[in-house]
Amino acid sequence: MSGLSLLCLAVGLVQAGQPPETPAVDIGSYLYAPAYALDHELRGTPTPYALQPGDICFAVNQHWASRMGHRLSGAGLPNHSMLVFAMSDGQLGIVEAGPHSVLAIKVIEAYSHLRSYEDEGSRVWVRRRRTPLTPDQSARLTEFCLRQDGKKFPIVRLGAQLTPLRSRTPLRAAWTGQVDPDKRRYFCSELVLNAFAEAGVLDPEPLRPSATYPSDLFYGESKNRFVNRGVRLLECDWDPPARWTQCAGGAKPNR
Repeated sequence: MSGLSLLCLAVGLVQAGQPPETPAVDIGSYLYAPAYALDHELRGTPTPYALQPGDICFAVNQHWASRMGHRLSGAGLPNHSMLVFAMSDGQLGIVEAGPHSVLAIKVIEAYSHLRSYEDEGSRVWVRRRRTPLTPDQSARLTEFCLRQDGKKFPIVRLGAQLTPLRSRTPLRAAWTGQVDPDKRRYFCSELVLNAFAEAGVLDPEPLRPSATYPSDLFYGESKNRFVNRGVRLLECDWDPPARWTQCAGGAKPNR
């Protein structure tokens, strides 16, 4: 094999491990510069971005009950987290527990779902997956996500987060809250971590899905050391959150 052929092979191997390039055409999906910041600032210039399986998305909406519940429980904001996956028809879908504060788990076409949040005046972010999922991981993620569609939202368990019985306490997080791929109900961040564990994307041992809040996934860290062990795993394969918008001209700063 010639020296040029070896060079081309090496370049191809390096590129194979990188995320796909974003398209030059307007697909109605743009990201600002990433930062671990939940604010209204629009950093840099929005660039086209094609969502990919494994991306974690977040939203902050104005639904009063959701925001109050998150604040009283200590969960803070964002009050929505969701996961991108490949649907069986070749399109991209998002699975979310409690979309727009509806008490159910829904599978929805990805871009239209993110637009629905922005159109109502909500802020949206994406934690971009740095390395593409393997075909096996993506297939397992799809199977898990589709299986959740139509399940109920665990309103009673969520309400317990406002009491001393919440799963977030250090003692309970140490011994309970582990991965459970067969639960009848999930809340949003719990759903995301169980999906990654079931797909073989994250090691299930350190994860504490039922004690993890969307803010833990957003910042990739938690003051609860048992939760922190799991969410720190995101640092290796996901970029910091980047503000998402559907418009080439950019999102409105006051959103």
